[in-house]
Amino acid sequence: MIVARRLNQDRAICVRVRGTQSTAEFGELGRGLVQTYATAQRLLILLDWSALTAWDNKSAVSDSLRGWTAAAAMVERVAIVHAPCWNRQAAVLAAALRIHHVDVRSWATTDLQRALVWLRADQQTVLMPADGLIC
Repeated sequence: MIVARRLNQDRAICVRVRGTQSTAEFGELGRGLVQTYATAQRLLILLDWSALTAWDNKSAVSDSLRGWTAAAAMVERVAIVHAPCWNRQAAVLAAALRIHHVDVRSWATTDLQRALVWLRADQQTVLMPADGLIC
């Protein structure tokens, strides 16, 4: 399940992935960014995979990246927060985005706050939704 929401800032988005994730849905989310945020400044994205338990098709995770690379021109920075078991998937996504000049860093689940600080580097606004929850 994917829950995406804007943080306090127009261009900052938190994408929280929980449970068993459909690789097709994850890819579509990347494509959806192009349509949803086409008029926004380059996006700052927090990918929170801390509650991810599995991908429905691990061999198709790389294929799902096409949607994200389509959106790369709209993205400035991505912080991926994940458990060590998702290192490979995070590395593949990071490499695909870096080819398109996106700044990407991977963070342990215990470093969520540090990831937010890095994501908002050079920004004046704290990236927190109005209800105070991270995602």
